[in-house]
Amino acid sequence: MTPLQFDVTDATAIGNAAKQVREQLKGETLFGLVNNAGIAFAGPLMHLPINDYRRQIEVNS
Repeated sequence: MTPLQFDVTDATAIGNAAKQVREQLKGETLFGLVNNAGIAFAGPLMHLPINDYRRQIEVNS
């Protein structure tokens, strides 16, 4: 198992991660993939800045 850490909301980071996986596989078949990403902001929703709300939706969707 090889963990990768990257921003799941950044298309460039996703592409770079995919490239890194292809390089590590060296032509072998990918057996499995676990995507474990999530964030949460605490507090009343009405008081949450819109940018924090959007970021939370982007990461958790």
